[in-house]
Amino acid sequence: MHRDELLERIDTMIEESRERCLWFLRLDYVPRDDRMRIKLLEYIQRHGDRQTAVEAARLTRWLSQNSRDTSVAS
Repeated sequence: MHRDELLERIDTMIEESRERCLWFLRLDYVPRDDRMRIKLLEYIQRHGDRQTAVEAARLTRWLSQNSRDTSVAS
């Protein structure tokens, strides 16, 4: 999965999970870095239904791998 596609999927999941899992965030809050994206995906895993939690975990793994690759190249 390309990074742009991954970030788009994560952004979509965050928006779809806002009401149920991320209700405590400002409505206009958008994560700016991978660390915060991972944090929000962890909240989604804790507070979402099983299917959503599994998808959030999968996206977290992809993002962690992608972040590692980016940092090694730096």
